[in-house]
Amino acid sequence: MTITTRFATPADAATICAICSAAWRVTYKDLNPPGYIEQVIADFYNLDRVTKECSTSDQHWHGYMVAELDGHILGAIGGGVSEGNFGISMSSMFTQSTRVRDWDVLSLIF
Repeated sequence: MTITTRFATPADAATICAICSAAWRVTYKDLNPPGYIEQVIADFYNLDRVTKECSTSDQHWHGYMVAELDGHILGAIGGGVSEGNFGISMSSMFTQSTRVRDWDVLSLIF
């Protein structure tokens, strides 16, 4: 079994939304109020926005990449070039914790 990585397409948007939303709820549940978490999810991981971000690549946003195993998306990473073009900025990286070992996430980065 080999994990493969590729640029996300609009067809991946719903899965990316689900992974990112679940990860936000788990990661920040003890750090932020539930209302704040749900507002962040509504603002950044809604289907319309993520669909557009899967089809956009410009100077500052390079879109999402996904890691797949046997046709199933395990995780997503999004980012682009930082302000002032001082390097690549990874703005988000989320995985399905039930399907990915920590070291497998590195395939999204490299």
